[in-house]
Amino acid sequence: MLLLDKTKETNEIVVTIIENLNTYTPSLGLVLYSPESKVTHEIALGENQSLFPERYDSFIIPKADFIDFNDGYYIYQIYHDTDLLLETGYLKIISDKKTVEYVAIKPQETDDDFIVYQS
Repeated sequence: MLLLDKTKETNEIVVTIIENLNTYTPSLGLVLYSPESKVTHEIALGENQSLFPERYDSFIIPKADFIDFNDGYYIYQIYHDTDLLLETGYLKIISDKKTVEYVAIKPQETDDDFIVYQS
């Protein structure tokens, strides 16, 4: 799963699309689809920043490219010239780190019920 964090100025995504191309061309696009809101977004990927391009691909995505997108889970697809699908998977966009607090309640000997908390 890929992660885009709105609290960072730039985000790096690492994928393996070079194995599906004969030669690298810079006309790659990232399409994000939200199953929750049924909205599709497109981001143009820039130059491959990988130190070992024969093994993996690395792209830098600035925060400005996705700052208006809703937080949540997306299905991503990487296309070459919008006609050749190279990779697909899941992506999550977050805007801040949320802390989770756990509360432990010591059970009474007479309690025989389970306590379930839902948030």
